[in-house]
Amino acid sequence: MQTGKTAVETSKELHFCTTELGIYEACNGFWKLSNLLKTMSVDDAAEMISVLEELTKRNLTVISLARINLQETLNFSRLSQLNFYDASYVIASQYAQATLVTEDKKLCNEAMKLIKVISFKQFQIQIQKGEK
Repeated sequence: MQTGKTAVETSKELHFCTTELGIYEACNGFWKLSNLLKTMSVDDAAEMISVLEELTKRNLTVISLARINLQETLNFSRLSQLNFYDASYVIASQYAQATLVTEDKKLCNEAMKLIKVISFKQFQIQIQKGEK
């Protein structure tokens, strides 16, 4: 899958972060697409997971959940009416001083109160332009 290799090369100058859970979520998505939905080949799923592994070695910081303030996450979750899971991405982004990429409208609206948020389409445009 050439797209994955291109993404790794294109993103060399950029810095990304996710939580440990985000890695598992992405890999589970590739598994689901290839094994349950059959919309991605097993080989492509394996390639995408290899790309994800390569990104973690280069410029993807994986934020340990141990580094996230769980009480702060709970408070934000209560105030925003987001579930704890979604709130953890906001607090992790805040901790890392990172932009959150999401298509979830409610998450976007609440997260914008604390951090910068962009859509996946905006993210793709930044990758293509090599913006940080």
